[in-house]
Amino acid sequence: MALTKRQVAGAAAASLIGFGVFVSLSNNDIISSTLWTPSSSSSVTHPSQSRRSLLSLPGKKRPHINPLLEKHIKPFVSEPNPAKETVTFWHVPKSGGTTLKEIYKCMGKTLAVRGRANAQFGDETNEKVTFESGSEVIHVDTLTRKGILRAKKLNLVQSGKVDLIVTSGSLNFAIQNLYDESHKGRIIGLFRHPVERLISQFFNRQNAMYNEPEWKEEDIVHWAENIVEEEQNNWLVKTLVGLERKSDVITEEDLSMAIRTMRHKIVIGLTDLMEESIHRFNVFMGVNEGQPGKRECMNQYFGHG
Repeated sequence: MALTKRQVAGAAAASLIGFGVFVSLSNNDIISSTLWTPSSSSSVTHPSQSRRSLLSLPGKKRPHINPLLEKHIKPFVSEPNPAKETVTFWHVPKSGGTTLKEIYKCMGKTLAVRGRANAQFGDETNEKVTFESGSEVIHVDTLTRKGILRAKKLNLVQSGKVDLIVTSGSLNFAIQNLYDESHKGRIIGLFRHPVERLISQFFNRQNAMYNEPEWKEEDIVHWAENIVEEEQNNWLVKTLVGLERKSDVITEEDLSMAIRTMRHKIVIGLTDLMEESIHRFNVFMGVNEGQPGKRECMNQYFGHG
């Protein structure tokens, strides 16, 4: 398919998905080659003037941070304490999340995520699935509300048995139910240019549903102009500000609140800077990359050594 056609599709989709959030994330003040240090707080609380304009709305009160994340998630600039903090990975589709999960499985981390192992156990078990790498997956489905409530009943975070909780569209529900005042955690997230992400999503669906007649003939421009708005509907921004209904309409103030929440509460990684992002996440995950097993995992996925 011609590149110009993708560009047309991208143009049609870009206005639908909180493009301002990605513009903010692309700022080198937000993600840089420097991992967490006390001095890094200045890069988060004092963004460049060009980005600050996104947060300053004439005639409106400066927006607050998402209250659920304010209550249960530690500030990005606070010193990491992996031994006492459980990390949640906000999985944005088609942004490198599957690779991230495989990396931490390789490193022997315990993940809470729905997976192929689910069929091996009944819905009410709390067994672990062990992989050859030594990693474990706790059998709870933290992608759904039902699974999150079950994880809450099992005191998943309070038990200290899990290193990484994986969720997606139910981020707010997961944070509200799994963490508490005595057990605050961290959120990490990988983000990709929204146009590239949607193009990838289109071709992934087309390949996965090649036997479906409607997808055989589906055109990416038609999909972008007629389907994307209904399916995506600014869900990234809505999630960040705690809006859940498709009928909810976001405002510029919501966008500003979303950006502020990202800057203060989420450890940001970019798909285009995957290795650098994993280095950053490792600080909050308590990964010592100097250890032989961990070093081999980094080499395996990033082609070193």
